[in-house]
Amino acid sequence: MEIPDGLCTKLTAICIKPRSLLWALDRGKDDEYATERDSITIINKVGSGQFADVYLGKIGQSVSVAVKIQNRDNVTTSAFLDEAQILKTLQHPNIIPLKGICSEREPVYILTEYMCNGRLSLFLREGSGRDLTQHQLIRIGAQIADAMAYMEKEKFVHRNLGARNILVGDQNRVKISGFGMTKATNDPDFNYRKGLKMAIKWMAPEVLLYNKYSSKADVWSFGIVLIEIFTKGKEPYDGIPSKESFEKVQRGYRIPRPDNCPTEVYDVICNCWQTNSHSRPTFDYLNTFLHDYNDS
Repeated sequence: MEIPDGLCTKLTAICIKPRSLLWALDRGKDDEYATERDSITIINKVGSGQFADVYLGKIGQSVSVAVKIQNRDNVTTSAFLDEAQILKTLQHPNIIPLKGICSEREPVYILTEYMCNGRLSLFLREGSGRDLTQHQLIRIGAQIADAMAYMEKEKFVHRNLGARNILVGDQNRVKISGFGMTKATNDPDFNYRKGLKMAIKWMAPEVLLYNKYSSKADVWSFGIVLIEIFTKGKEPYDGIPSKESFEKVQRGYRIPRPDNCPTEVYDVICNCWQTNSHSRPTFDYLNTFLHDYNDS
């Protein structure tokens, strides 16, 4: 370390290593999550994403799990294992829990809790979610806000928040998933996105224009998620191509209030879409607002 006159001096504090560098040391090590691949039975495919195909499976004869099988064409083994490291770190009732890792050979398997009602987008559009009341819809939004407030506090940015990455279990319990793009805010590669497919309609303007991620960019995406919830899984900016929707947003356009969305809630959603990211609310505020609104 150097002082202003160019002379050397001793460090006065330990330099804290980014969590991503610590995870790199633990990738593939045996721990309580290490699972023998021969103990996994694959039943049927339930979904697919940029980095993995997802299957319903079982550990042994009884425990149902979601099995994410690495797509080696789109993600390296180290990056895929980093998602597992993130799930080891994040412990919250509304974040999908890690159940196991099969990493003795490629492709790597990541095992998580199986959520019986699948993706929130499909649940609302085609499943029993079509019949949910306004109160129940706000309750779903509050659960998501609770998990995101926890991530905000723990200094993680999801970077890919959307109803497609929220899973539904019994009694309308929801849990955030899809952590393949998630980063700790002190990650040296925090803003790196080469080769990633962008969900443009969910992304904040500063992400698309300047590749600038933050928790406030997640807040913008959360505003879109609330619109998905109140429109029962309808795609945002419905009928407008992604590029055109972004151009409209730059000119000041915002998605109109859905009929069943309370005016007070829509006003908060619009605050999530402030052009100046610093003017957007925190997830801590959004969590408190939605829970208080639903209890009033």
